[in-house]
Order: sequence, then C-alpha cells, then structure tokens
Amino acid sequence: MGCRADRLRGATAPGCDPCPGGTTIAGHPDHGRHDEVGGRADRARGARTIGAGVNARDKRLASERAEVERARERLAGRLDRVDEEVRGHVASAAQTIAWKAGAAAAAFVAALTTRKVLNLLWTRLRGSEPPEDPTDPATGWGDAVGWTVATTVGVGVAQLVARRGAAAGWAKATGDSPPGFDR
Repeated sequence: MGCRADRLRGATAPGCDPCPGGTTIAGHPDHGRHDEVGGRADRARGARTIGAGVNARDKRLASERAEVERARERLAGRLDRVDEEVRGHVASAAQTIAWKAGAAAAAFVAALTTRKVLNLLWTRLRGSEPPEDPTDPATGWGDAVGWTVATTVGVGVAQLVARRGAAAGWAKATGDSPPGFDR
C-alpha cells in the first residue's frame, strides 16, 4: 500500500527504504506510518483534503474567469460605442467635405458662366470689349466702375443661386439639409 506520503505525492526517492506496504519518500514526517486497514482511511482522508483544495481553487478560478468575462463584455461595449462615434464623425466629415466640394464646384461653374454672359452683354450693349483690368489707369472711370459693379453683382448672385440650388439638390438626394445648415 505504501505510506501516506507515497500515496499523496505518488513519488519515490532513490535509495529510500520502502515502508512495509510500499515505497516512501525518505525523511518525510509520515514515512513509515500506515493505518491498520491497509491505508484506505488515509487515502480517503487525503482525497478529501485534495478534493477540498481543488474545489476551492476551481471556485476561485471560476470567479476569476467570470470577472475576466465581465471585463471583456464591458470593454467590448465601450469599443462598440467608440466605434459608433468614430464612424459617425467620419461619416459627418465625409458629408461635410462632399457638400463643400459640390457647393464650391457649383459656385465655380456659375462664376465662369456668369463672367462669359457678362462679357457678351457688355460687348453687345457698349459696342466694345469689357476692360481686362479695371485698375489700369488707361481705363476710364465709367468703364472701370461699371464693369466692377456688373461682375461683382453678377458673380455674387450667380454663386448664391448655385449654392442654393446645390443645397436643394443635396436635400432631395439625402433627405437632409446640407452640413452646416440648421433647419
């Protein structure tokens, strides 16, 4: 059967004198001690002791695993919220960039078109080409001021019409007002 130390540890030291019932660990305090019924009580007592330790350790590990899982769930929830926020900010930035690019393109096209129309009207009404540089001293004051007012008002109105048209198109396409417009 072996001594209690043998049964608990399942080990044998080299050069150890065997107990009457089996092998031993030399110098162990339980060396040579056996119970009267062939070690059954010792084995049962040892099993209970080991089992109690295993159960306590298993409970502690299960508790730690549960805490780790709760921490993972909290972290996953936080990551989901951060992910949603980042996606929202990126989508908002992308919409803002798209709106600004679209509105700028519409305003640019409107300004070019208006400038060409104003050149054509000036030439038909005045019988001469509009001044290339109204600040040139060779240009008369009447032509300089007239061309400056016409181009400023014409281009400004054209850009306003283009941007409002772009905003209406944006609202129709997306179902929402353009970024920066509060309705």
